[in-house]
Amino acid sequence: MAYLHHYSPVKVVHCDLKPSNILLDDDMTALVTDFGIARLVKGADGFVDDSASYDSTDGLLCGSVGYIAPEYGMGKHASPQGDVYSFGVLLLEMVTGKRPTDVLFQEGSSLHEWIKSRYPNKLEPIVEEAMVRYEPRALVPYNRKIWTDVILELIELGLICTQHNPPTRPTMLDVAHEISLLKQYLFTPSTLLIEQSSTN
Repeated sequence: MAYLHHYSPVKVVHCDLKPSNILLDDDMTALVTDFGIARLVKGADGFVDDSASYDSTDGLLCGSVGYIAPEYGMGKHASPQGDVYSFGVLLLEMVTGKRPTDVLFQEGSSLHEWIKSRYPNKLEPIVEEAMVRYEPRALVPYNRKIWTDVILELIELGLICTQHNPPTRPTMLDVAHEISLLKQYLFTPSTLLIEQSSTN
């Protein structure tokens, strides 16, 4: 998504990021699919130019329930910030194991609000459930503190991405950088040394 928003010759706003539109290849690399309602935007110097957009969905609400940025419901045009919002919902969904369309969130709340109401002092049950869910699939030696840190960082990143005010959301470039740092934290030799020393 960072490439599509920032480096592609024609900028692309996907408009429908959700789990069913993300596939994993043999190496577990995520691939974004279904560009059916995507918006193409010509931009100069990496900036989106609304006047140069090519959109076959003008006037329609873009996206899927639970993943749509709140500003779209107020008539705002599709934007990279909307994709960031959807990506944030995906992060929160992966960590909590809850869909944004679950009954809990249809009762006047959202996944963002539900997690935010528990942030920062009541996240322990969410973190514990995530550790149980992902521990068997861990690609690196298991270290409780490191995995707790990573899960908390993913929650924070998800909350930042799903802020209601679009200008306060990070760019996908910022999000990609943060995730890259988390991967480095998991895979650094010092991480492995901590694990080895804690098991000896």
